[in-house]
Amino acid sequence: MTPPQEAVAAYLRHLKVRNIRPHTIYNRRRALARLALWAGGRPLLELTAAELTEWQEQRSDEISAAARGAELSNVREMYRWAYKGGLIDRDPTAGLDMPRAHRGTPRPISEDDLARALQQADDRMAAILGLASFAGLRAAEIARLNWAEVGHRDFTPMVRVLDGKGGHGRLITLAPVLVDILLRLPDRTGPVITRIDGQPGHNSPSSISGLANRYLHRVGIRESLHCGRHRFGTQTYRACQDILAVRDVMGHATVTSTQIYASASPTVARDAVLAAGVLRTA
Repeated sequence: MTPPQEAVAAYLRHLKVRNIRPHTIYNRRRALARLALWAGGRPLLELTAAELTEWQEQRSDEISAAARGAELSNVREMYRWAYKGGLIDRDPTAGLDMPRAHRGTPRPISEDDLARALQQADDRMAAILGLASFAGLRAAEIARLNWAEVGHRDFTPMVRVLDGKGGHGRLITLAPVLVDILLRLPDRTGPVITRIDGQPGHNSPSSISGLANRYLHRVGIRESLHCGRHRFGTQTYRACQDILAVRDVMGHATVTSTQIYASASPTVARDAVLAAGVLRTA
């Protein structure tokens, strides 16, 4: 039987034997490489349906629905091949819905749920939740974050994301509540979030999201870690009503992704409708 860590290579060899078009093989290799990067070195055949759903949620914040659909199709073909070949007991992509090309809506974690989650969390979990919910970091950005990039002693505390989506960096002001959370952590060197398994180095994005999601579900909260990032985008837009500013702090390449937060305040929409209903005459 093909070992899990060699399954992707075996699948790509299978495509070549079947004389699949080189362009198709190239696209599938790229999609699987992106998933492998997110998984942080874990064999792809070990990923669960819940983890792949989380991966898709994060990708929805990074690329268009059409691009996600193509990416998921390429990844799904590998899992179907592995399932038919007896390498896995079930296809974890079977229940994943194909992305639809329509404007999404934000899925922020509620303020009450976030407060409850933070209250019950240990210091490391509180930092993970805080970085997503109060600074808008993605799981991959939380996983890679080092203390050298956290200016908690500065006059205006900032966190520097050096390698965001698309290789774009950004600076984010640290809210006082997040500074307090981060200063509870014991170490001030190396990774901000130490490895879950106690080994040196960084966690994988899937480890960060998996740990946080299991914790949230254990305390009775249905939302995922990524909903913390949605909370950050929603609250920053409500506070400033400046879509370009929100685009920058969220690390979006264009405002297309940011626009889902632009309708997040029903109060603003109501006031706009009432203003339009006033007949202004000379």
